[in-house]
Amino acid sequence: MNVKIYINGNMIERYNNLGYNIIKKGYYDININDLPENSHVKINVICDNCKSVNEIKYYNYIINKKNNNGHYYCNN
Repeated sequence: MNVKIYINGNMIERYNNLGYNIIKKGYYDININDLPENSHVKINVICDNCKSVNEIKYYNYIINKKNNNGHYYCNN
Protein backbone atom coordinates (compact mmCIF):
# COMPACT_ATOMS: atom_id res chain seq x y z
CA MET A 1 0.00 0.00 0.00
CA ASN A 2 1.30 3.45 -0.91
CA VAL A 3 0.84 6.95 0.48
CA LYS A 4 1.55 10.27 -1.23
CA ILE A 5 4.01 12.34 0.77
CA TYR A 6 6.01 15.53 0.22
CA ILE A 7 9.73 14.80 -0.01
CA ASN A 8 12.49 17.40 0.31
CA GLY A 9 15.95 17.91 1.79
CA ASN A 10 17.54 14.89 3.45
CA MET A 11 14.50 12.77 2.67
CA ILE A 12 15.44 12.78 -1.03
CA GLU A 13 18.67 10.91 -0.26
CA ARG A 14 16.88 8.55 2.16
CA TYR A 15 14.30 7.47 -0.42
CA ASN A 16 16.86 7.23 -3.23
CA ASN A 17 18.86 4.87 -0.99
CA LEU A 18 15.68 2.77 -0.70
CA GLY A 19 15.49 2.48 -4.49
CA TYR A 20 13.20 5.37 -5.42
CA ASN A 21 14.16 7.82 -8.18
CA ILE A 22 13.60 11.17 -6.46
CA ILE A 23 15.17 13.99 -8.46
CA LYS A 24 13.67 17.08 -6.84
CA LYS A 25 11.39 17.98 -3.96
CA GLY A 26 7.71 17.28 -4.48
CA TYR A 27 4.93 14.76 -3.86
CA TYR A 28 5.68 11.08 -4.45
CA ASP A 29 3.92 7.76 -3.87
CA ILE A 30 5.86 5.86 -1.23
CA ASN A 31 5.29 2.36 0.11
CA ILE A 32 4.08 2.58 3.72
CA ASN A 33 6.76 0.12 4.79
CA ASP A 34 9.42 2.61 3.65
CA LEU A 35 8.21 5.40 5.96
CA PRO A 36 10.48 6.19 8.92
CA GLU A 37 9.05 4.86 12.20
CA ASN A 38 8.57 8.41 13.49
CA SER A 39 6.51 9.52 10.46
CA HIS A 40 3.42 11.64 11.13
CA VAL A 41 1.79 10.60 7.83
CA LYS A 42 -1.77 9.41 8.39
CA ILE A 43 -2.57 5.89 7.22
CA ASN A 44 -5.69 3.70 7.24
CA VAL A 45 -5.35 0.56 9.34
CA ILE A 46 -7.70 -2.29 10.21
CA CYS A 47 -8.13 -3.30 13.84
CA ASP A 48 -7.10 -6.92 14.41
CA ASN A 49 -9.92 -7.30 16.94
CA CYS A 50 -13.08 -5.55 15.66
CA LYS A 51 -11.98 -5.10 11.99
CA SER A 52 -12.89 -1.38 11.96
CA VAL A 53 -10.86 0.92 9.71
CA ASN A 54 -9.06 3.74 11.49
CA GLU A 55 -6.98 6.66 10.25
CA ILE A 56 -3.97 7.19 12.52
CA LYS A 57 -0.46 8.56 12.28
CA TYR A 58 2.10 5.98 11.21
CA TYR A 59 4.24 6.39 14.34
CA ASN A 60 1.17 5.67 16.53
CA TYR A 61 0.54 2.53 14.49
CA ILE A 62 4.12 1.35 15.06
CA ILE A 63 3.89 1.99 18.81
CA ASN A 64 0.53 0.19 19.02
CA LYS A 65 1.90 -2.89 17.23
CA LYS A 66 5.03 -2.98 19.42
CA ASN A 67 2.87 -2.85 22.55
CA ASN A 68 0.52 -5.59 21.28
CA ASN A 69 2.89 -8.30 20.01
CA GLY A 70 2.65 -7.24 16.37
CA HIS A 71 -1.11 -6.63 16.32
CA TYR A 72 -3.00 -3.36 15.91
CA TYR A 73 -5.92 -2.80 18.27
CA CYS A 74 -8.11 0.31 18.21
CA ASN A 75 -9.81 1.85 21.24
CA ASN A 76 -13.25 0.36 20.48
